[in-house]
Amino acid sequence: MELSGKTVWVVGASSGIGAATARELVRRGARVAVSARREEQLREVSQGTMLVVAVDVTDAASVADTAAIVAGALGPVDIVVYSAGYWKQMDATAWDSEVFEQHLRVNLAGMSNVLAAVLPPMLERRRGVIAGISSVAGYRGLPGSGGYGATKAAQLNLLESLRVELASRGVRVTTISPGFVRTELTAGNRFRMPFIIDAAEAATSICDGLERNRSEVVFPLRMALLMKAARLLPTRVWTALWSRRPERTAMQIRRTVAVDKPIDVVFPYLSDFTTTTHWDPATVHTILERGDGGVGTEYLNTTRFLGRTTRLRYVVQELVPSRRIQLRGENATVAAHDTMTFLAVSGGTEVTYTAEFRFKGMTRYLAPLLRPALRRLGDKAEAGMRTTLAALPG
Repeated sequence: MELSGKTVWVVGASSGIGAATARELVRRGARVAVSARREEQLREVSQGTMLVVAVDVTDAASVADTAAIVAGALGPVDIVVYSAGYWKQMDATAWDSEVFEQHLRVNLAGMSNVLAAVLPPMLERRRGVIAGISSVAGYRGLPGSGGYGATKAAQLNLLESLRVELASRGVRVTTISPGFVRTELTAGNRFRMPFIIDAAEAATSICDGLERNRSEVVFPLRMALLMKAARLLPTRVWTALWSRRPERTAMQIRRTVAVDKPIDVVFPYLSDFTTTTHWDPATVHTILERGDGGVGTEYLNTTRFLGRTTRLRYVVQELVPSRRIQLRGENATVAAHDTMTFLAVSGGTEVTYTAEFRFKGMTRYLAPLLRPALRRLGDKAEAGMRTTLAALPG
């Protein structure tokens, strides 16, 4: 489907995915109307290139009036993109009915109000596209996501039901399920968000999907594969995976490398933590901030893992020359303990490297999903250490 010349109404376009999608639609030649509660922000998004009509999606009459205004100004709506959304983390042990109901009002009832406004004219013309932005959070139940996940699961079901029922009536339905995207909704998250992408990238995926008449658009690809695989896990396994106590979600990488180099060459090299820049594939760079390499020395380590750059300030906790070094690093989402032990063996040195990660806050619930990626990282670190040590003199 060619987007150029189409009339597209983006609901929930004052920021984030909705705003980025509206801009991308204009870039591709569509006539775009944008709606949300915050009119001033809509005008900033529009920059004079879109029809701006404020609306509260929880008010059915307001939504109907806005749909009529859009059609009157731009012509019949060819595509509606429902991007309005509400997210707030919930605690099942301190249930908040008002927060849950707000999820229902915006994510589910709001979508229903828009459907009530656009479906009748689309059915009458026997053409149109309904694109609903749900989330991969609707695929399985996740801790802290009682309100958001439940309404996103309902959206997935609703959109699929519509697709089946409307297929023969000329109206297509596209389900859009993003993973983590940098938006106002995710800005306050204190947990690691794997594979996170920018809103502009999300908008490109959405518009590409619409042009290709996709029934489903899920992105980014790695998150899509991960969460679709998660749907196949038996309920008992899924529950056991996520109900672990936080102290059981610590993860460890442990590798042993033997090299034909003397310990008095290997130890000084590896005990200088800045050398992780050379052999650790996740490290962007490590710099010495203060100290002489002994206990209390501080290093600033910058890593890139699953598309996200993270900084950890490591402090040397223990140093036993030619035998052992231990460091501890911490930030808002993870505490890390790195230990290297050294053993002189016949013909060289044996190094055992152990990295233990204890995740904090909501990140600890994502820990089980990170295990395969950490395992691969450990394999690459082992190979990197082996190659680097082999190149040392001696």
